Amino acid sequence: MVIAFTGDPFLAREALLEEARLRGLSRFTEPTPEALAQALAPGLFGGGGAMLDLREVGEAEWKALKPLLESVPEGVPVLLLDPKPSPSRAAFYRNRERRDFPTPKGKDLVRHLENRAKRLGLRLPGGVAQYLASLEGDLEALERELSDPLGSAEAINREAERIRALGGKPPLRRKPGATNLFLETDQRRLLFYEGGAFTDGVRRYTAKELWEIARADHSRLTPAAGLRPVFQDLVLPTAGFVVGPNELRYVAELSGVYARYGLAMPALFLRAFGVVVEPPVRRILEKYRLD
Repeated sequence: MVIAFTGDPFLAREALLEEARLRGLSRFTEPTPEALAQALAPGLFGGGGAMLDLREVGEAEWKALKPLLESVPEGVPVLLLDPKPSPSRAAFYRNRERRDFPTPKGKDLVRHLENRAKRLGLRLPGGVAQYLASLEGDLEALERELSDPLGSAEAINREAERIRALGGKPPLRRKPGATNLFLETDQRRLLFYEGGAFTDGVRRYTAKELWEIARADHSRLTPAAGLRPVFQDLVLPTAGFVVGPNELRYVAELSGVYARYGLAMPALFLRAFGVVVEPPVRRILEKYRLD
C-alpha cells in the first residue's frame, strides 16, 4: 500500500509522521532500491514498511525505485513524502492514494491557525491569529544568515571568550566554519561554510540553493541553539524568558547575536525547581541528620 503526501511541505510531513506513528514506522528509509527492498522484507515480528523522503530524489533515482513501489503488497505500508512531485511521480500517484495538503493562505491560514490552537486546547483571538498569519520574520532572518553565514557564530565566540576571561565556563563554542543553521535532508545536519559555499558534510550548496529550499519549506532550514531564541524574539517580541540552568548559561552568550538583529535581550528568569521527598525517605534523612 503506497500513500503519497503532497502539497505544503510542513503539513504533508506532519501528516506523514502521524500516519507513520499509527502504523509503527519510526524512521525514514534511504531512497535507494537496496534500502527500500530491505525495509519491505518481512521481519521477525511482522511485515515490513517504509517511509521515503523524495524531496531531493531525481528522475534517475525515481526510475530505480519505481519497480519496487509498483510491487508493494497491499498490507505493507509505504509512505512517500513528496511535496512537489515531478510529472512522472504525479502520474504514478493517480492510481494510488494521494493525500494533498495545500498551503493555507489569507483567511484560510487564519482559520488554520485558529483550528490548530483549538486542537492544542488554546483559545486564540482572531486578532492574534491574523497577526501570526502575517509573520515572515523567520524567513527574513534566514536570508540574513545566508548572506553573512559566520557572523552570528563569531559573535557567540567573542562573547564566550569574554565570559571565559571572567572565570566562567560558556557552553556554546562554534568550530571554525560552523554556522548557526541546520539543514534537514535524510537527517538534520549542521551547515558549515567554507570556500564560498555551504556544506552539510554530504554535499555542497550555494546560498541561493539554500534560500530556495527555505522559501519552499523553511522547516528544512532551521536555527541552531545559538540562534533559536533570536528567531523566536523576531517573530514574537519577548519581554521575559523563563529558562533552566543550562539555558541560562547559553542564552547569556547571545548578546552579540541579539545586537546583530537590533533586538534587546529579554529579561532572564531562572525556572523554579525543587525536590519532592517522600515520607519514608524524609524519616531516614532525619534519623541520620542528612540534608
